[in-house]
Amino acid sequence: MLWIHEQKQRYYRLTVNRDLFGDLCLVRTWGSLVDDRGGSKTEVLDNERSLAVVARFYKSRFSHLSGFSISHYVIL
Repeated sequence: MLWIHEQKQRYYRLTVNRDLFGDLCLVRTWGSLVDDRGGSKTEVLDNERSLAVVARFYKSRFSHLSGFSISHYVIL
C-alpha cells in the first residue's frame, strides 16, 4: 500500500514480501516526495501475525491523520 499526503509532500509505503528463506517480511518505507530524505524498516513475520501487524500499522499511523489517501495497493 502507498499513502501519499499531497500538501505535506510525504509518502508512506507498506509492503509484505517473501525473503530467500520463504519468510514473510513487512517493509515500511517513508519519505519526502521532493527530496531523498526518508527511511525504511524491515520486520520478519510469521503467517498468522502478518495481517494483524498490517492492520495495526494502518490504524496507528493513518486513521487519525487527515490529508492522506491510499494511492495504490495490490493484494497477491
